[in-house]
Amino acid sequence: MHNLTSFSQICSVLVGDEKDLVQPRIPKKFLLSKGRQDASSSRKLSQGVNVSKTLNDKALVESTRYSYVDSHMQSRKWVCTEVTDIGLSHLADYLKTCKNLKDLELQIEFCEKITRHGICSLFKSVKRLKNLCTLKLSLKLCDNLDNMSMFYISQSMKGLRRLEKLSVEIHVCQKLDDRGMLALSKGVGRSRKLSFLGLNMNGCNNMTDETVIHLSKSFKYLGNLETLDVFFGSFDRIGNKGLEYLPIELGSMPKLKNLNLYFRGCSGITDEGLTTFSKNLAQISSVEALRVDFGDCEQITNQGVIDLSTTFSKLPVIEDLALNFSGCRDLSDASIFSIARGIENIQTLQSFSLDLFSCQELSDRSLLGLARSLSKLGSNLNQLKLKFSLSDNLGDIGLTGFAQVLPNLQNLKSLILNFIVCNQITDHGLSQLANSLSKMSLLEQLYLDFSCSERISDRGISYLAKALSYLRTLTVLNLDFRGYEEISDRGLSNLSRAIPSLNTLNTLNLYFAWCKKISDQGLSSLFDGLSNLKMLNNLDLDFIGTNTTISKEQTIERITNTCESPISRWNVNIGSIES
Repeated sequence: MHNLTSFSQICSVLVGDEKDLVQPRIPKKFLLSKGRQDASSSRKLSQGVNVSKTLNDKALVESTRYSYVDSHMQSRKWVCTEVTDIGLSHLADYLKTCKNLKDLELQIEFCEKITRHGICSLFKSVKRLKNLCTLKLSLKLCDNLDNMSMFYISQSMKGLRRLEKLSVEIHVCQKLDDRGMLALSKGVGRSRKLSFLGLNMNGCNNMTDETVIHLSKSFKYLGNLETLDVFFGSFDRIGNKGLEYLPIELGSMPKLKNLNLYFRGCSGITDEGLTTFSKNLAQISSVEALRVDFGDCEQITNQGVIDLSTTFSKLPVIEDLALNFSGCRDLSDASIFSIARGIENIQTLQSFSLDLFSCQELSDRSLLGLARSLSKLGSNLNQLKLKFSLSDNLGDIGLTGFAQVLPNLQNLKSLILNFIVCNQITDHGLSQLANSLSKMSLLEQLYLDFSCSERISDRGISYLAKALSYLRTLTVLNLDFRGYEEISDRGLSNLSRAIPSLNTLNTLNLYFAWCKKISDQGLSSLFDGLSNLKMLNNLDLDFIGTNTTISKEQTIERITNTCESPISRWNVNIGSIES
């Protein structure tokens, strides 16, 4: 590996001399004479508003030609698709006039013709934005972006001395490798005033553990950092070495409060790496919010989760904990017992999330173990999210035991429960959950997903409907019961009669697709229930595959004409079995 200590050395190794990068010429057909804007456009631009556009080269040139007005702007967002180096060069010229710019967001997506030349010209101009405080950069599916592109982005950060928030997303750019991330890490390390740093490198498969190590070394210079959000997604070549090194440098960041680490699909990570990671993680005593994602890391087993769980009690001020082990198929009840023991004594914990989607070996014992620990948190917890799926060993016993502790969580405001394809849950289990929900008077957000199972019918929906009528503070309701053959007009009608009592409801999402016994009669009762909601702004309905003749257009017209609240966001999917 090359020992690269300066930008000039990096350039010489990769492409030769930097002066070989020539700024692209703009064809005359894209050079438009400056005309006069109408008065309303001038006023809008001079107020410094954030204007988002989806642009190709010609549209980009057109939209930037009024630079004498845009120079007053403090915030700007660009969404560019199918742009080439020519468009970026013109954008670079435009940015030279934006001396007052404080917030800049650049989304450059599906731009296969962009090369290092366009990035070079663009970020030479970005470097001159001395007042810039926030920079958000998204590069997605730009096939010709290479390591030199990262070096030019890195160099721009030398001039951004006031930068406080930096977000860089690089998705599926296959010419990038560890050398590009070495350059980017040097730029990150120069940004000493950063309070927020987000790095998302999803699907760039040439990156290895060296990328994680390079970036980690830059973190130690960021003494003001409060939030770190790092995403490594679907990396076959990232394993234990990078994972173990990352938290070592994080311990030197005294102000770090929010730590989000995503290693989804990094197949090289094993229990050994997770154990060492956990020991080093315990040194970060300032963290208040911790989110770790090891979804689809299929080599992780019970032992790795058990070792991670011992870390939680060593984080003295932790308030928000989110764990994702979805797709880790070797996990069993023992893993969940260890997580439960790890959280039960965290008296500062206010929010807890656990994603165990597709962990098929889990049983009722997991839910009962979590229930016992959650009951000890008492009134501190205000947000809870649990996600299970594809388990034939998780049913009414576990759900009933879990439901019994919910009333003890007296200040719970948000509850999200997912039991997808858990075929042992029946109407009885749902009735026990409904009974506990009726006692949670402070609940504001409720998400229930029991989709694609077999043993819930109108009876279970009726129990749930009765409970909903007691939740007078509910603002968000999400119910997913897709794919049930025994849910019919009767169940939907009972639910519809409960909806008018939800006076504070702002968002309603109802998913009953492929419930084949639902017909026009059930939908009509639903429309009647919606008509009395005075605060509803967001509505999402999915009734595809039902036995209805009502169309999407008729649904929207009926609700619009009868609902007292003006709905601002719609998503309606309705269609009969035959269609």
